[in-house]
Amino acid sequence: ITAAAWASGGALNTARRYCVGFGTPTTAVAATGYAATLSDSVEEYDGDTWTAATAIGNARYSASACGTLTAGLVVGGAPGTPLYDLTEEYDGTNWTATGTLNTGRMEASAFGIQTAAVLAGGATPGGTKSGATEEYDGSTWATSPGSLNTPRHQLPSGGAGTLTAGITFGGNDGTPPAPAVTGATETYDGSTWTSGGSLNTARSMVASALQGTTTSALCIAGPTQVIVEAYDGTAWATNPSTTVVHGAAGGVGTQSTGMVFGGRSPSSPTGMDNTELFTGETSAANIETLTTS
Repeated sequence: ITAAAWASGGALNTARRYCVGFGTPTTAVAATGYAATLSDSVEEYDGDTWTAATAIGNARYSASACGTLTAGLVVGGAPGTPLYDLTEEYDGTNWTATGTLNTGRMEASAFGIQTAAVLAGGATPGGTKSGATEEYDGSTWATSPGSLNTPRHQLPSGGAGTLTAGITFGGNDGTPPAPAVTGATETYDGSTWTSGGSLNTARSMVASALQGTTTSALCIAGPTQVIVEAYDGTAWATNPSTTVVHGAAGGVGTQSTGMVFGGRSPSSPTGMDNTELFTGETSAANIETLTTS
């Protein structure tokens, strides 16, 4: 058995907080956020090094994202109208503005792919926590009949899963800006949200392994935490901690190969360039213990 562990990866070229990510640990994209100023910066990761890519059309922070290196999606964010409802798609080279949200918001949770995505929760321009859910078909956002059972903001910028099997967790269920962190976990089946097991440590502004599933999710760190938890569809279990705090960071990957980058911490409140890579526990049969009949 090889124990689960975190290892350092290549540093971002632009340190940032409130950023988003999509892709995988070997084909990742980090976009937007806030450093010294509002950022339109985009970088691509090849498993070792971050390289500057085409800037997004509209700088923003606290947006949401999902998809892949060649078919990514960034939606919502701040500051203000029209950026709260703006959607941009990435093809690996260029950004294209597409359909707007019906309920503009920031700090929402997103998951799925560029042509079948979900956005849920967040804070609206008026500062109200939201439970509203919308689905994206590649051009238009449509309001779902299902709303989060626990309306909240400061969610992971990417939840995990697909249009018909998605998950989100953590966040802040107080009225902005009042802090009231939650460990609530909910899964989405394409129309309805169902409550699941709560995080052992309630917290907001966590990162998520974006390609996780409803039965194999990873909740990473937080604004003052290095805690990592893994979900099996019923309960959360503690995993090895990150090396440093990552609040409002980007995250991609799966429960077995995860990644977190950027964000902020008490020691780096204006933004971080740190990247960390996660390898889950693995086991292999010992041939000396095998017998034949």
